[in-house]
Amino acid sequence: MTIEGDTREGRCRTQPKIIALMAEMIRRSVGVTLGDAHLATALAVHKQMNRRNPRRSDKKIARLSGLLPTRRDRSLVSVIPVFYAADMLGLDVAVLVSTEEEAREDVELYRAVTTELPTKASIHANQEGLAASRAGVTTINVGPPEVLQQLPGRAVITLRLPRHRTREVCSVSRRAVTLPEPD
Repeated sequence: MTIEGDTREGRCRTQPKIIALMAEMIRRSVGVTLGDAHLATALAVHKQMNRRNPRRSDKKIARLSGLLPTRRDRSLVSVIPVFYAADMLGLDVAVLVSTEEEAREDVELYRAVTTELPTKASIHANQEGLAASRAGVTTINVGPPEVLQQLPGRAVITLRLPRHRTREVCSVSRRAVTLPEPD
């Protein structure tokens, strides 16, 4: 007996439902309704995370992220794969951003979302969460690559860096999903 979501086919059917549910939680918690470009980008990142046609996903994400004009738009989209990996897959997540200030902004957003979407993961900016992740607690760590050099081995890495820096990290980690910032 299988439950929906237990097979690859089931996961394909549940992805849009998961994204729609998380989009509603974002709307309720931070008061922003995600548009079509947000949802399409989130679905492409979700597929990339599940390693379904990664090259096609890369191209689609690059095209769609151009439709997200602000850093805040890309931050809102990143909530979906970050919380999916941490809560539904039980994986540590490292979100790599360009500066420590951007890390603090994203952590504030993620913590605001938890008012409607409670999480099992602890959320940290910069190096705060590295000790928690070593202690066996699922963590969401946000910071620049220089700060998060000791990433947990099984972490899903979500890259929010300019494209040229994204390529550097992708060459090192197979578990990276990308939502690049413009160069």
